[in-house]
Amino acid sequence: MVELVKGYEQEFLRHFSSNNKKISNYESAVNQESLLIDIKHGIVQAENSLKNMEREILGLNQQQAILFGPRVKRYQENLMAMKKTVKDIDYRKNKIDLLGARREETREKLLDSTEVLQDSGEALERINKIGKETEDIGYESLGGLKKQRVTIQNIHDKVKDVDGNVSMANRTITEMNSRRLWMKFMMYGIIFLLIGAIAILLYIKLL
Repeated sequence: MVELVKGYEQEFLRHFSSNNKKISNYESAVNQESLLIDIKHGIVQAENSLKNMEREILGLNQQQAILFGPRVKRYQENLMAMKKTVKDIDYRKNKIDLLGARREETREKLLDSTEVLQDSGEALERINKIGKETEDIGYESLGGLKKQRVTIQNIHDKVKDVDGNVSMANRTITEMNSRRLWMKFMMYGIIFLLIGAIAILLYIKLL
């Protein structure tokens, strides 16, 4: 039983020592993320070895348990200190990653803002161009309207002339109709006078 406890102890010390070396080499490591994963895995292995050691100590007699008990407590304290060190490393790493991500995000936002400003400038330029084209079309339309106004005015004058001519023609026709009726009345009067004169002549001859 004691040999089994010692085996777990040696296993713990091996994992603990290996992790210490990895932690010492962390700052100079090329792939820090992969090394940090190995360190965390080593802590889990050391923790399991220490738990197994504690479990086996329960089966020892009092004298043997008193011998290994302080060691387990010391190992637990060392393991807690290592966990804290790894936690600090992990915190610094996440902070650096977050700051890097924020810088990248800020850079992307600046690039997006630059693109938006560029697009806005191009849009304003297009709007200005369209406004100028619209102004030119407006001037052309105004010129066309002026010409149409002159044409309409001329047509209006011609219509007035035609209306005056029609009024004059109506007066002339009215006068001609009046003269025609007057001549017709005169002709009927002459006919009646002739008939009356003939009738008087015939009456005188018959007497």
